[in-house]
Order: sequence, then structure tokens, then C-alpha cells
Amino acid sequence: MPIHVGNSTVSHTLGGGGYAREGIYMHLDAGDTRSAIPGDEDWNDLSGYNRNFTGTSIASRANEYGYWSFDGTDDYFVHSYLNWSQYSARTIEVWLKMGSVNELGGIVTQGKQGNSFGIGRTDDGTLDWSVRGSSQNIVYTSSAVSAGVWYHVVGTYVYNGSSYTGRLYLDGVLQGSSTTNPGSFSWSSTALDDKLKIGHSTTTKGSSGNMKFFDGDIGIVRIYDRAFSQSEILYNYAADTTRFG
Repeated sequence: MPIHVGNSTVSHTLGGGGYAREGIYMHLDAGDTRSAIPGDEDWNDLSGYNRNFTGTSIASRANEYGYWSFDGTDDYFVHSYLNWSQYSARTIEVWLKMGSVNELGGIVTQGKQGNSFGIGRTDDGTLDWSVRGSSQNIVYTSSAVSAGVWYHVVGTYVYNGSSYTGRLYLDGVLQGSSTTNPGSFSWSSTALDDKLKIGHSTTTKGSSGNMKFFDGDIGIVRIYDRAFSQSEILYNYAADTTRFG
């Protein structure tokens, strides 16, 4: 299957910083001073659509190292809601390094409980990708991840007219899939719970509390309005492994 890189003057040599561009919705890169401006705690979108994120309690940023550090207490980024339905396709991609494991926390998420989607971590050390309305389309990594290790995590979702398929990949390897119909979900532009967040979620799996934060580092977040094939995921993974490997 061909790689859909779209139109760009940037070189797409594997391992050389290229990435798939077709259908990109949002692109955040902490190693690019256009995206993470020195002295500014906001995270700017490089896609050309100005879908920028506002930083909250981001005390230290290390753009010279190419990532943001989250303390697990109150650090996160927030954007307006991503308008998405159960009948649409999406890919969410993130490069991350866990500060600790076996804790709940949002990585790239929107919504809460029965009106949510995103990549998060669970209290058994695994990561999950879920799309949830009245039911839950959810996939977990096949085993726990380790603290202090960079991972490339990608969740894809697509409705093809008869089935709803969510897939989760870790370092380019398929972890599993789900065909559960997640049911309908909707969003409000004024509610914080409904906004797209990085490093935070409001009520996560197995938790009775609110405001679960991520501790660790995040370098890149990309969102696409289509579901990637595994070859495209491997393409993006190979493009950045020299930086995070």
C-alpha cells in the first residue's frame, strides 16, 4: 500500500524527519521552535490550521531536547474540542516517555466517561486507546510499558459502513483491535471536560477521582482525519526513531 505523504517540500527519507501529511488535522512538535516557542508555555500547531494548545502550569519546557516535561500534578495543555462522531475516521499519534507506570492518567484525550476518546494509561501499566459513547471501543497494549523509555503510540478508528474498528499500535506493532460500536457522542465548546487535552483527563478507567494527570515527557502529537494503515504508522515511526530511539 502506498504511503500517503501529501504535498510537501520536506524530504521524506525514512529516519530523516519526514512524516505522512495527507489528512493531517493537527501537528505539535516540541522540538520545533515554531511550535514550542522559547519562553512560551503554549504549544502551537504546525499543520497550518492554527489548532493551538494553551499550557496550564507548565513550569519548565525543554524544547532544546525536543519534548515537554509533565510533573503529574497539574501540568497539561488544552485546546477547543475536536468535533468527531462515531461514523468518522481518526488517527492519534504521540511520542511519549513515562515518568512512572501503574498510574491512571490522560495522555491525549477528550471528554469523560461515556462521552470520550483518546490515548491514556491504566493502573496496571498498560496503555489504552478508546472511543466511547453508550458503549466502549477500547484496545490495550499487550503488556505493560516501562518508565524512562520512549514509545511511539498510535490509535486508529474507522467506520466502514458496517463495522467500527479501533486499533492500537506500539512502536509500529499492532497491539489489538476492537469492533464494538461505541455509540453516539457529542461535544460542547464551553465545557472543559469536552475539550481536547494533552497530559490530563477528567475521570479515567477505574478511578473515582477527577483530574488525572500524566507524568513524563511528550515530544510529538499528531492527529489525522483518517485511519492510518500499518505501513503509514511504520513510516512515521521510522521518521522519528533517530530522535527518540
